[in-house]
Amino acid sequence: LDRIGQDQVSEYVDLLARSTGDLSYIVESMLLALQIDSGRARELYASWAAPHQLHAIIEVALEKSIPKAEERTVSIDIVGLDADLWVYGHKEQLLQIFRRILDNAISFSPKGGTVSVSLVQDDDRVNITFTDRGPGMTPDEVKAAFDRLSQINRAQQEQQGIGLSLNLVHSLVEIHGGEISVESTPGKGSSFIVSLPLLEDPVDVNQLGEH
Repeated sequence: LDRIGQDQVSEYVDLLARSTGDLSYIVESMLLALQIDSGRARELYASWAAPHQLHAIIEVALEKSIPKAEERTVSIDIVGLDADLWVYGHKEQLLQIFRRILDNAISFSPKGGTVSVSLVQDDDRVNITFTDRGPGMTPDEVKAAFDRLSQINRAQQEQQGIGLSLNLVHSLVEIHGGEISVESTPGKGSSFIVSLPLLEDPVDVNQLGEH
């Protein structure tokens, strides 16, 4: 924390005060923000990144999101999860990326709705798309989606610190050499697309460490 200024700490405290939702999730978000801003998240990536099967990481993120999906009676439709695709990354940071986007999609889906998750290889990259059937966003809201201080008011649904969460996702995706984009139309839902570089020749599974 010695590399974080008092103004930034005050900013995080203000975010916590204005946010709603699960307290542990919000505190986790603040700690992750501190890691990113101090450079610690990038150091952890440099020290612990390793080859990972993409479907295994996403399956864990899906498992962690089941309680939230069941609470909102939202089903999750998955396409392409059986593909043997590998990425190089920090396991916990990848989980944060996929879980936060998935939780966002579930939060803004209508009760009884469906969230779609698809994996598609595009040459030397893989696109992971999370689509909800919620209220969607205007162009201005899309621009503000990754603003740390922004709380997007999509049909005044319950907020989960969404401005902070997506900002953290954006930073983690960049650390992994990837890109994230949004396609959204008011009244027709939103799609968040994470594009990550693929590993052509992953090392033998038996040589992988538990990171």
